[in-house]
Amino acid sequence: MSLELENGPLAYRLGCLFAVLEQAQRGALGDVNSSIVDRYYGTASSVPYSVFPRLIAGCQNHLSKIRKDKPGFAVNLDKQLGSVIASLPHSFPKQLTIEQQGQFAVGYYQQKQSFFAKKDSLPSASPTPSN
Repeated sequence: MSLELENGPLAYRLGCLFAVLEQAQRGALGDVNSSIVDRYYGTASSVPYSVFPRLIAGCQNHLSKIRKDKPGFAVNLDKQLGSVIASLPHSFPKQLTIEQQGQFAVGYYQQKQSFFAKKDSLPSASPTPSN
């Protein structure tokens, strides 16, 4: 599985963005009673223009809090956020069709799964053959 931020459909990339925003909330606040997924998934996946600007503004507050406690994590989240947003057009679409809502879901879950992927370990140096 690889994320398709450059060539993926817009709805897919919006799903990836939503997962990054959720990760930022979780990093700043831990487990909360009502996450952005609980509150905004339906709207974000069907009427993105009405919710993403507010979520991104909230994310800036989350990143600020994370920078104080875990600066490295904040840098990584900021890079992911920038990467996904750079792949988007200049405005959010007003509505997504049912097919696009499916693409949103795939993007969301693939991005979310990428947070759990193990970092590839560095290959061990092989011993030099003796002559």
